[in-house]
Amino acid sequence: MPRNGSGQYSLPAGNPVVTNTVISSSGWANPTLSDLAAAITDSIAADGQTVPSANLPMGNYRHTQVANAQARDDYAAAGQVQDGAFTTLANVAGSADAITATVGPPITSYATGAKFTFTAAAANTTTTPTLSIDGLPAETLVHADGSALAAGDILADATVEVYFDGTNFRILGMYSQSAEFDRIVAPGGTVTGDISMSGNLTISGSGSLTDPNAQWLGKAVGEVFPLMTYLTGVTEPPTTSSLFRFIKLTASDSYNAGVLTSESVSGSDPTITATAVVSLTGSPLNGRTVHLLNTERYFLRPGTSGVGENSANLSHSHTGGAVSAGNHAHTGTTDSAGNHSHTIPNTNIGQAGGGSLILGSTDVSYTGNAGAHTHTFTTGAAGTHTHDITITSSGGSESRPRYIGATYYMRIL
Repeated sequence: MPRNGSGQYSLPAGNPVVTNTVISSSGWANPTLSDLAAAITDSIAADGQTVPSANLPMGNYRHTQVANAQARDDYAAAGQVQDGAFTTLANVAGSADAITATVGPPITSYATGAKFTFTAAAANTTTTPTLSIDGLPAETLVHADGSALAAGDILADATVEVYFDGTNFRILGMYSQSAEFDRIVAPGGTVTGDISMSGNLTISGSGSLTDPNAQWLGKAVGEVFPLMTYLTGVTEPPTTSSLFRFIKLTASDSYNAGVLTSESVSGSDPTITATAVVSLTGSPLNGRTVHLLNTERYFLRPGTSGVGENSANLSHSHTGGAVSAGNHAHTGTTDSAGNHSHTIPNTNIGQAGGGSLILGSTDVSYTGNAGAHTHTFTTGAAGTHTHDITITSSGGSESRPRYIGATYYMRIL
């Protein structure tokens, strides 16, 4: 009979044979030999002829002394995995802008998310270098964010790590012990673009390594800071770096092109409200609304972040008024009004001898011109009374301390 399902084999009936018992072809020999043949057929042949018909549990044992895999459906030897044999490209050839390579075992298509590493033979000279593996279609090499490369971004002799995003090969990293420094530390040279370094850098002699972008890398995302841009030599943060991005907190400014949207400016001085929404993939502030302080002209002060208040004076009052001084009159002098005359009503003036004298023959009479002169007068007493005092307003359209303007920026990436 075949194995019992647990791998154990038992001889068929009639076994073992008994001494002095007749052994016949039909009673013992043929059934026993047929059963043995069936059991052997169900076993795995050492020369690889047998194809298993079910999963083979190893019972916590392992296959030892295995060879390296040669096809995608072979066992992988642990050494191959540790050595990166499945992802390190070999036979790198072609040109600086049309790279070809192979990988073992060979692949028949690019799987989205697959990663590979290769050593570049030369620096790229175009913005669209390509990579073809195992004769598959050549796909474009781009930055990790999907943007196009610049000529020289791939360094000669540099180890380049890429992954396939379904359309292009994106460069995840690049490492070099010689080519990178040949490019950077040229005596008296200037480096443009971003530099990624690992390990230590030793500078000998009187040379130095400076990074014009170091001052900007020290700013935190969300940090607001002023620049006195009216001074010669003061420059804005660059807008072309892949390591950082700043915005100018000013409405309708070309510096913010491509990173701010939904700008809104309302109100009038001194209560202008100006906001915009950050629109930059990868920025922790993407989709957040920010105040454009240069347009709003807010002062910054400690308090709850993002909460503003309109201009105001400290609450106070003014007291004024004349003291009641009892029944009294007021004496004053008019100002000089130039040569002038006075109109008086028609009046009877008594004469010393009795009777009266009427001045003029009409309803009114006039005095003669007496040249420029003033008049002293006294008002009549009006009883006990007071006088109101009005304080004339002065100042500008807002309350503010003395200040000088500065242009504010904020880091968003």
